[in-house]
Amino acid sequence: TSGMGNSFSPWIAPQVAPSGNLYVLDGAVLNSNMQVVRNLNEASPEHSTLGQWYDGTDGLFTVAFAEGPEGGCGPGALIGHNLVDGSCRTFVGEENGYPYPPSNTHMSALSHLNPGWVAVSSIGVANWGQTENAGQELLDNELYLVDTRPNGDVCRIGHHRSWGRGGSMGYWAEPHVVISPSGTRILYGSDWQGSGSVDSYVVELPAHTRAEPTDFSEGWKPTPAPAAPNEAPSIRTTQPIAVSASFGACSHCWSLTAGSLLILLFV
Repeated sequence: TSGMGNSFSPWIAPQVAPSGNLYVLDGAVLNSNMQVVRNLNEASPEHSTLGQWYDGTDGLFTVAFAEGPEGGCGPGALIGHNLVDGSCRTFVGEENGYPYPPSNTHMSALSHLNPGWVAVSSIGVANWGQTENAGQELLDNELYLVDTRPNGDVCRIGHHRSWGRGGSMGYWAEPHVVISPSGTRILYGSDWQGSGSVDSYVVELPAHTRAEPTDFSEGWKPTPAPAAPNEAPSIRTTQPIAVSASFGACSHCWSLTAGSLLILLFV
């Protein structure tokens, strides 16, 4: 699709939506024949993720640093675009009382077993070296979870404590949050306030149920695949959720170190 004969840049490629029927390319929505069916109301493509709205509709969830060409849909740390009808909605933005989107905001909407939840991470001022002010303002240095249902909540989970480009690890210290398939856990990276290394941390949300230790007394048996949850995560608070974590000793994290192999069931 990209290249000669069309207006798209030759170094980008279409990204397939969860349904497999629609694609996104440089702000345009394409069908399976690679024909443009609509353009999204966004000022420019930014950090974004493809996923599903609460009702299973294909969506693009993105940060926006300006309003769209048709008005609205930004600025905001999380804007949702409906790929089927082209509508958009501000979840976290100036129009509903949130500040201008912090620097280095990423999102994840991969909870395909429990659609409608979007996890977001923002670095903010630490990304530009102002580490002494990190986490002092709303959304700065934060992890948050957004419910895409009508009147859904924005749940501020806690601080990831990573300085990103403001620390010695630079780009590799960006949290790049990822939500689990069931929408009950969140994975992110952090240099833990410029510690000099980057580790991976998991936040277990209130809806997560910790698995019991496996009993091997009668030999090994395959573990059945988990069933898809019937209900959304039971999160209904805007208060930060306490996470027992500290650099080097964390009861809710797994450390990725050079030369080690980590197999993590992330559901």
